[in-house]
Amino acid sequence: MNLCVADIFKSSDKFKRVSEKAVAIVSYFNVSSYFRGKLKYEQNSIYKKTITLMRPCETRWNSYYACTSSILNSKVALKVE
Repeated sequence: MNLCVADIFKSSDKFKRVSEKAVAIVSYFNVSSYFRGKLKYEQNSIYKKTITLMRPCETRWNSYYACTSSILNSKVALKVE
């Protein structure tokens, strides 16, 4: 079932663009410890907790949901300049 849902996401251009952008955002913060630290600081000051940005796994369709959900849950902290 995981692979079937993943194929649906891949076949839709809209879902594909959203998932590619979500992976790019998560990758950006996972690569840079400096910006990851700044994000955690902003999350703590805004939400009083840290929210881990989840990287999706190819064989788990719900990991794409977790990825986009973690970004949406950090939306305000990600907009801080």
